[in-house]
Parts: sequence; structure tokens; C-alpha cells
Amino acid sequence: MVADPSVELSLEPGPLIPDPTRHRSLVVYNLLTKPKGRWVYDSVGSSIAVWKDGTARPVRPVVRPGVSNPTLLFQGPEPQSLAGAVVVGDTLYLYATKQSIMSRSVSVAKAPLADCLDHDAWRYYAGAGRWSESPTDAVEIMRSSWQLTVHWNPYLRKYLAVTSRIGTNEIDLWTADRPEGPWSLRQEIRTPVEPIVPGQTTYEALGHVELARDGGRVEYLTYARPIDAFNREVRLMEIVFR
Repeated sequence: MVADPSVELSLEPGPLIPDPTRHRSLVVYNLLTKPKGRWVYDSVGSSIAVWKDGTARPVRPVVRPGVSNPTLLFQGPEPQSLAGAVVVGDTLYLYATKQSIMSRSVSVAKAPLADCLDHDAWRYYAGAGRWSESPTDAVEIMRSSWQLTVHWNPYLRKYLAVTSRIGTNEIDLWTADRPEGPWSLRQEIRTPVEPIVPGQTTYEALGHVELARDGGRVEYLTYARPIDAFNREVRLMEIVFR
């Protein structure tokens, strides 16, 4: 990418994916641009950084040599895979979102965890049990905000997706037998403490499988709550499945 002094670049981190077999962790990230002095961001693409040494920074390897942004795995019209991630066996699933009226349309792609830095290893869910080599075949599997989490819940014996409902103070839960779905009808949970500022809503709801108790019967979610025009707090919420 040619440097433009009028444009600022920033990296937005996404899911952290442990890969102990290969003695590394993977960090999904998004490369953003914005004109200096403005707060309007555009996504250039998304990719995966490799973190092998906890005392050093993750490395953004070249994954697509010969293109203008060789460190970006997904770019241009391809799904921007930052929304969520789940590993099943030795397969990595990444979820991508794109704007769709008042919510975001979610699609999913998968690749062997060992080959996830190889662009050609990715397959995109095209519906009806079919996976395609072409990102243009990716279909919508659910609706969410720009962030969601997906993980296996042993108590429900299903995958559980957690996301905020855009423009509301509600959190949506979805369940499925497989990472690609079909996903259930959403179940809505209203956040118990609403924003102080009128007109603002809670956002960035995420599930935390690392905090779950009693085999997944008790789950913990976090969400962001605006406390004034410029600041927010992160709240923890417990949910119990019966």
C-alpha cells in the first residue's frame, strides 16, 4: 500500500485463536483507514497475525504475495472475517459481517487450522450443506452486529452465538448443531442496566466460554454500556440455562 499523508491507518484486533499443536496463537485483525481529522473508518481487509512468543509482538506474515496488500488474507469484495471464530477439531471457522439495512449479514468460511494462512485453503459456506471455493457464493447464515462470538456449549450440546442487537439494549442468542448452521430463531435478552445518555444503546455483547460453569449451564456475557457522550463501561452478565 502506498502511504498517503492525508489518510491514517489502524489495526483492529479480533478473535484470539489458540493453536497449541503448532505452538502459536492466531490473532484475527482488520486494517482500517480514515481521513485525518475525521471519524469515518473504511476497511481495507482482514487477515491473521501469528503470535509465537508472548514477550514479542504478533507478526503479520505475507499471505498473498504480488497483490497491493500482501499481508491481508481477505480484501476487496471478499468477506471481511473479523466477527467471530471457532475451532472444531483441526478446522478453523471465521465469521464475517457486511452491512444489511439495520443489521449485519453474517457469512462463514472454513480452512484447516494448519493451512489457515493459505488463501486458497478457504471454503465459503454456500448453503444446503455446500462449501465453495468462491467467496461470492457465501450466503447469509444469521444477522448480528459487527461483533459476535461462537462457541460450543456442552450443556446445550449446541454451538452458541452471542451478539448485540443493533440500535437496541438487547442481546441476541442463537444456537446450531454445526458452526455453519442452520441457526435457530434468535432469543432476545434485555441488558439489565441501560445507558445513562438518552438515545444511546448498549453494544459489543460477547460470550466468554472461558468463564462458563457447570458444563455450560451457566454462561457469562459482557456488553458495553455508554456512561456519557465519550466513555463507556464493560459489564458482566450471568445467564443460566434451564
